[in-house]
Amino acid sequence: MPRGASVGGDEVARVESEDFHRLYLAARDADRKLATALRKAIREAGKPIVSDVRDQIDRIPSSGRHSTGVRQALKAGTRVAISTSARGAGAQFVTSPSKLPASKRALARAMNMESFRRRVFGSSTWVRQAGHPYFGSTIYAHEPQVRAGIVRALEDAAERLAEGTT
Repeated sequence: MPRGASVGGDEVARVESEDFHRLYLAARDADRKLATALRKAIREAGKPIVSDVRDQIDRIPSSGRHSTGVRQALKAGTRVAISTSARGAGAQFVTSPSKLPASKRALARAMNMESFRRRVFGSSTWVRQAGHPYFGSTIYAHEPQVRAGIVRALEDAAERLAEGTT
């Protein structure tokens, strides 16, 4: 089940499989093309989530007359990241603020909240601003289909390994 978390400023949701690490290593050792195909199939399964998260980011209203590039940077930082490490093997859906200036990176998390406090530009006054949750609920809406797609990709790779057809 996806779980929302924040890692190093990134908004992250993870879909894990206990056997993914072992299966990936077996696929890589048998045939690198199979391992590459497995990663590609997992990314393909996650594309609907990435697309919808980006659409939700597009729906965040602009706060002023001029675009500050926050929404575009968040869209550019939204992706499926696949980890094959023993400790954290699985697929993660990430919106990374790394393309934003350091002073605006906290907005990735803040904009995903129901509301957040911010300082009024050029003032020492703080105001509460409505957020626009774009991440978790979007992922949860796709969870069954994406989980099924990832499981299909893993099962296909396992079958191909068992048959020796890589």
